[in-house]
Amino acid sequence: MLVRFGEHAVDTDARHVEGPDGLVPIEPQVFDVLVHLIEHRDRVVPKHELLDEVWGSRFVSESALTSRIKSARRVVGDDGRAQHTIRTSHGTGYRFVAEVTVEQRSSATDGTDIDARSIRRLPRTVDRFHGRERELGELRELLVAERLVTLVGTGGTGKTRLAVEAAGSLDAATVVFVDLVPVRDERALDLALVAALGLDIGAAEHPLDAACAYLRARPVVLVVDNCEHVVGGARATIGRLVDETEAVVLATSRVPLGIRAERIVRLGPLPVLIGSDALSVEAATGNDAIALFLDRARRVDSDFALDEGTLPAIVSLCASLDGLPLAVELAAARMSTFGPADLVERLDRRLDLLGEDRHDERHRSLRTTLEWSHELLGPEEQRLFRFLAAFPAGLSLDAVEWLTAELALGGDAFGVLDALVAASLVQRVSQPSGTRYVQLETMRAYGLDLLDGSDDRSRSRDLVVAHVLRLLDRLEAERRSPAEIRWNDLLRRELPNLRAARAHLAATGRIEELVGISVAVHEWAKLRDVGEIWVWADELAARDDLPVGLESRVAAVCAQAEWRRGRFADAAARSREAIDRDDDPWAVLQGLSSLGVASLFTGDLPVAISAWDRAGASPLRFDDRANAALCHAYAGDADEAARRLAVVRAEVEVEGGPSDLAWVDYVTGEIRAVTDPRAAVPWLEAAVDRAEETGGAFIGGVAGVTLCTAMVASGRTDAAAGRYRDLITHWLRSGTWTQLWTTLRNAAVLVAEREPGVALQVLEAADADALAPGVDDSTAAELAALRAGLVARLADDEVERRRAEIGFVDRGVLAERLRSALADVAGGDEVTSDG
Repeated sequence: MLVRFGEHAVDTDARHVEGPDGLVPIEPQVFDVLVHLIEHRDRVVPKHELLDEVWGSRFVSESALTSRIKSARRVVGDDGRAQHTIRTSHGTGYRFVAEVTVEQRSSATDGTDIDARSIRRLPRTVDRFHGRERELGELRELLVAERLVTLVGTGGTGKTRLAVEAAGSLDAATVVFVDLVPVRDERALDLALVAALGLDIGAAEHPLDAACAYLRARPVVLVVDNCEHVVGGARATIGRLVDETEAVVLATSRVPLGIRAERIVRLGPLPVLIGSDALSVEAATGNDAIALFLDRARRVDSDFALDEGTLPAIVSLCASLDGLPLAVELAAARMSTFGPADLVERLDRRLDLLGEDRHDERHRSLRTTLEWSHELLGPEEQRLFRFLAAFPAGLSLDAVEWLTAELALGGDAFGVLDALVAASLVQRVSQPSGTRYVQLETMRAYGLDLLDGSDDRSRSRDLVVAHVLRLLDRLEAERRSPAEIRWNDLLRRELPNLRAARAHLAATGRIEELVGISVAVHEWAKLRDVGEIWVWADELAARDDLPVGLESRVAAVCAQAEWRRGRFADAAARSREAIDRDDDPWAVLQGLSSLGVASLFTGDLPVAISAWDRAGASPLRFDDRANAALCHAYAGDADEAARRLAVVRAEVEVEGGPSDLAWVDYVTGEIRAVTDPRAAVPWLEAAVDRAEETGGAFIGGVAGVTLCTAMVASGRTDAAAGRYRDLITHWLRSGTWTQLWTTLRNAAVLVAEREPGVALQVLEAADADALAPGVDDSTAAELAALRAGLVARLADDEVERRRAEIGFVDRGVLAERLRSALADVAGGDEVTSDG
């Protein structure tokens, strides 16, 4: 296409400018600015549009554009004062005002083809495109098979960039980009379309009629970008194009268009890495979010590097930002001022901290990006969006229905929720416990900002508490049923909501409800090694404002926390406190149950049997009755143990739930292991399997310890070593030192031959640690003989070094040393190390 004006001509194909004296030298970016102004000479071109066109997603200031405008004026013989060719519209942008004649360009209706290159114009991108291989391939395939594909996602997910990348990779001869960002009036949308197509239309011709006439016989791919704020007009215009022409449309929008022919592709954030303890720098660079972060960070700091020092913070930063490309890019742009760890510490201010003097008003900062989406919602949708932000774990569908009723939202509550999901402001995720509706943390941060600045703040927190209490009221009723498996998953996912409810109750002095939450989850947490609940018990015990009558319940929950940590004397004291007060039946039962555990581990079997018999007299206390049977086996009365256990099993099979059955299977295996370890294996394996189904990590763990011992007795040493390694990892994570020391003592036998120093160190550390449970006389004699053999094999200085280290080496380090040593026994390829 050759555009002539005055003494100058611009050849858009050859990319040169001719003046009165021949070709005029011109920089590429100056040429792009000039051509864009010529192609859109029917209007003022906003500054942000020119910045998008020439620099893509790069962060540049307006001064860069001003410089190119000056250069463009010099090239065409214009200047800033006369402005005969390029006129400044102050505060808005620029317009090409010279009279032009165009060669090799047809009218909209003469039936000839336009030069393909003259309208194959997509925004130029200079940054590297990261990830999205699957989505890119899907779009390419759909654009061949479908007439209308809408790329839907929340602001900042990179819809425009992906659409441009997909369209630019097509073999289609004609690709046209229609930018709707400047369009504020739906009636102007058709004008934007014909301008993008480069059509010359008469004053009497309707723009959309002209566009349809041109596109009826031409296989054009239209990329229609940013439809959400003019979705009604976009629906009408694109709908007519699909019905009347051969054009293929790739639209981007924060909400679907609602056209029958529409094929929706939802674009989510980039995948992120969770946790970096064992992650290598090499592995991290393969993550799309981290790769994007590094690329953008190096544009502002060429020396920026990913290494062992920056790795944890960068992984945490990308995960905290949900892998949202815009947020990741904005964070990376801050690397010229901050370090990654500095930014992680300040993410509570992310909405304002992650901003940039960008040319795109919608993406100037996270806050403006979210404001753009929020303003497109109706009042009821905005209200539900705000209140959902108060629930950090999101809500199940029935809970959302409850919330909408509490908020008295008019109309169709599900329609309001559907609008939020359609706008990508709420994510629908499928879990074993059912569908949940959650917000990305970035969305939540914005919603919480809105709440904190309104009268709804306290009401929203009260509703979180109401939801949690409502949820927990239903827990006990369904815990002993097949629904237990679903409830376990549900409660684990609700933990962030429980934390939020507890924080509000503690801050507002609602202590009775605060204690009630710990009581409600007590049994569930006990069987699943949810160590966080023990911290809740500590927090309750530290309060000096407990109302009269709650001391017993707090003592009971604290007793469990103490024995799980191996503090048996403290557990017994707390248990007796709950029992002796005798003012709360629930607390008495829990105190008796914990007293039985503490007594068992300190070797006082008569007290353990007595406590568990008293607790077991209450209905549904199957585990206490089974534990009493186990104590009789430990005391040498196998017949009494078998008789009692048979009664418990019969009760459980009628009235119990999956976890109760798992516990009885474990106790059966434990009792069998006293006399015949091989006979115990089927029962213990059954217990482990049932525990895995119900999420009963504690049951599976204690059954697994005994199962490993039985495996060794059966000659399955390698399998036992592998299971021991998994158990050590589990106990370390949960902080259950009682069970960990038992596991370490048993496993030390397996590594004694290959790693005698590690085995000796673990055994002697267990003897020195007050958290390690005692052992019976027979086991003590076996361990003493093993230690003596290890000392005899090692040099004196090695023995002394190992013993000296016990006083200052962390327990966890010793556990990891043994776990590493077990790799050889299990057939693994890990290298044993003392480090």
